[in-house]
Amino acid sequence: MDLYRYKMSKFLRDRIFVPCRTKSELIVRIADAIAELTFSVENPDDFDVVIAIGKFQRIFFVSEQKMFSVFFPFSIRRSADATLPHSFEMSGIPIDSYMLSRACTAVVDGLGDEDKDIYSFADSVISCFTVSDVEGVQVVSDDVWKVVKRLMMLEEGYLRYDNDPDNYDAVTHPLDHLDIFYSPSCTFKVGLSGKIGHDHLLDILDPRTRCRIMGQ
Repeated sequence: MDLYRYKMSKFLRDRIFVPCRTKSELIVRIADAIAELTFSVENPDDFDVVIAIGKFQRIFFVSEQKMFSVFFPFSIRRSADATLPHSFEMSGIPIDSYMLSRACTAVVDGLGDEDKDIYSFADSVISCFTVSDVEGVQVVSDDVWKVVKRLMMLEEGYLRYDNDPDNYDAVTHPLDHLDIFYSPSCTFKVGLSGKIGHDHLLDILDPRTRCRIMGQ
């Protein structure tokens, strides 16, 4: 398994570790993180983001009391120069901050308003794909559409670890627990016997390692 480790900026950290309840909110977090990483160099000695590529593809966001992990939707091309950022791509399409910004805007505009009909949705999405050349002729970028489709159709695989003394309850809210799923209608907790680190969470999710058995 290939591991890539990064340090988040304070700006990104403040955006990542806030409650997430919808798919569009989760997509924004993934896009924000990857957009920053396209300019970042790996930092294996001081990190709070881990991307794991192997039997599974996941990105982990790590803090002292909270961690969460989701599916990582792109591939990484490692830079030959360790002082330069790695590059991200999807089926040969380069993934950069501009691409992510347009794709993210299309997703948020399309999914953020439940009252929007299919035609309004299509108009808002197409407007985010449209670019102008020097002659003013507008064309639709198929690459942006492919990225948007990947983000909208991905299986998120959301899992969050919390050490949460403020809301502790011996029966319904264990001090250390895993939150499975993110939407209020689907989420549930699995209690843990103690605090864990990102390496433990990665091990829990790795299908090649020992499977954990849940008690009654």
